[in-house]
Amino acid sequence: MDLKIESMEPHSFNGFSKFEFKEITKHRKLLIGDVLPQNKSLSYSAIITELFIEKNGKEYNISDFKRFFDICGFEPNWKNLQKARTELNLIEGKKKLSSQITSRLEKSTASSPSLYIRCRPDSASVLVWKVLLERYFAGEDLLNVLPHRFGEFELTDESNTWYLRMADDDPFLFLAGPKALTAELAAACPLHVMPVSGSMIYVL
Repeated sequence: MDLKIESMEPHSFNGFSKFEFKEITKHRKLLIGDVLPQNKSLSYSAIITELFIEKNGKEYNISDFKRFFDICGFEPNWKNLQKARTELNLIEGKKKLSSQITSRLEKSTASSPSLYIRCRPDSASVLVWKVLLERYFAGEDLLNVLPHRFGEFELTDESNTWYLRMADDDPFLFLAGPKALTAELAAACPLHVMPVSGSMIYVL
């Protein structure tokens, strides 16, 4: 399925206008709450995509939280997710979301067929694209279909129902969404979605 990508001028882009972001005033490690919207109606989740772990001289291919925590030897919770991201050598694989996740994201934005993507390849550059949400999620990799696949990426639907953040070198995506939506995702997709706290470290 072909994906039509419409480039937009960053200075005229207001696709994230309904979100409230924290102003970061001091140098420290960025937290989830620093990079995701602060709106009180939203809660946060981590979404796992394909990754590889090198542990004790062996490489493991992983695509769900159960296997991830089993291999890590940690209890499944956000604090141990932070610990694993800090202590282990994690290598990103394909960035593909399960249909259970994408169908619920699409359903929550039924009146907003478009998706806005903002890419920051470096500290001085901003690229913005508009795509059809359904076609974008139908692709085999969320990054390979884009004109530029490196850097930090922010995604939101046309109505700003939810906000998704990902980096090219991180196998975990972070979602800010209505509490009912994030709870539904965690209940329906426990292998791929985990609630996290805004105090979790984002940049290691």
